[in-house]
Amino acid sequence: MEKERIRTYEDQHRQFFAKSIQVNSSASLTSDDWTCLTRIQNSYLTTSQSSPSSAAALELVPEKISAFMHSIDVQNTAAVKLINFFREIPEFQQLDGHDRLVLVKYNLTVVFLIRHSLSYDNIKEICYDHDTPLNCSRNDQMFAYNWKSLFILCCGYEFHRAVAILLDNLAHFINRDALVAQLVMLIILFSKGLSAEDDSEPTLHDDRRVLRAQSKYLDLLFRYLMKNSSYESVAMKMVQLTQQILRIQRISRDFQQYVKTKGDVTYVNPLMKSLLHFA
Repeated sequence: MEKERIRTYEDQHRQFFAKSIQVNSSASLTSDDWTCLTRIQNSYLTTSQSSPSSAAALELVPEKISAFMHSIDVQNTAAVKLINFFREIPEFQQLDGHDRLVLVKYNLTVVFLIRHSLSYDNIKEICYDHDTPLNCSRNDQMFAYNWKSLFILCCGYEFHRAVAILLDNLAHFINRDALVAQLVMLIILFSKGLSAEDDSEPTLHDDRRVLRAQSKYLDLLFRYLMKNSSYESVAMKMVQLTQQILRIQRISRDFQQYVKTKGDVTYVNPLMKSLLHFA
């Protein structure tokens, strides 16, 4: 059963990649494209600054597993920022409430890792709680190191290394370009069936509208990457991105199992409990 499900996800990702290269490879970005990209950047910047960093909210408690559960809980702040960003996107606004809820619930954990890859320090193997590792405060560094220690304690060093390798690969793909990360987030948001940890993902009311939105941002990302690269080089990068998304699915599923086994999710706030499929 497990092998059959993995093959299904691999088939989905081959289709995902096929769509990603069906673009007009000779077309350069138009003025309308740049207007759209600028709007995405501005929306993300505005919403990412809309509330204080969750790092400031982490209060370590004596019992390490409880501290780890609390560190999951305070990620609610980052989740709210991402949801507010999505709300600024016209294609998301045009969906009904059901479809918006499904896309957020089943895709946001994948988006989280894309966001974390922007601030990933591959030398120290830590993630900061904002979009850049530059000019980090002492509190930011303490939060990052505490999270790493608690993560290893709860999930084990081997699993930590698997996540570190994944984040390193994603960071290499994004190459510190926030716009690339933002486009990948939107592509993932408008993807159906990316959730590898729940077989009961609801059907969308308007899957065609969602597919059109995904195709739009795939096209924008492909042509944006081609500004400084060849078609062949960008096509290979999209293959690599597809592979990383498949790894995210597996890691997300394993992470949820670790947390359910090690900790008490009773007091995790409702939003994070829903996103991590604890409820």
